[in-house]
Amino acid sequence: VAHGVPVARGTDSATDLAAARALLDDLGPDGAIMVKALAGGGGRGMRVVRHGDDLAEAMDRCRSEALGAFGNGDVYVEQLLDGVVPPGQIAEINGVKLLARVLPGVDARDLKAMADDGKRQIGSGVVALVAVSEEGKGAVVVGVADALTKRYNAIDLVRVGSLALGGKGGGGRPDMAQAG
Repeated sequence: VAHGVPVARGTDSATDLAAARALLDDLGPDGAIMVKALAGGGGRGMRVVRHGDDLAEAMDRCRSEALGAFGNGDVYVEQLLDGVVPPGQIAEINGVKLLARVLPGVDARDLKAMADDGKRQIGSGVVALVAVSEEGKGAVVVGVADALTKRYNAIDLVRVGSLALGGKGGGGRPDMAQAG
């Protein structure tokens, strides 16, 4: 904020349903939030919420995942800086939709949830997201629609992205893989 860098609104401690709903409501009808595990990382215990009706279930699922993965079920929320699929950012190559984006300043731990959101928004297709830290370190996530995994394997695609970033590999599942 001090240098004119936009900062997402959110909470910085364990957050209850009322506080999460207040933030979501305050963001207006086009606003969205990300529910995230307070002790988390790696995309576990994270959910995008666009509608108030989905908030309680998303928070319950995140708490459950966080407790199982990290031994702490506390969650916090932050404004989703949407635009995973802005106009002009979706290409169609040989009949397959491709959403590819470089996201400076985005935490690499947020990429999987963003890729899932991108996959939902474009339907059948491939999502490739690259986060670049302030130190210039890159991370890449590739998500492939289930119907396309026989043609396009996210692990193979993320390894190509990793090599382009100077890395040596990556891993995951045929529908979702990460490197960096």
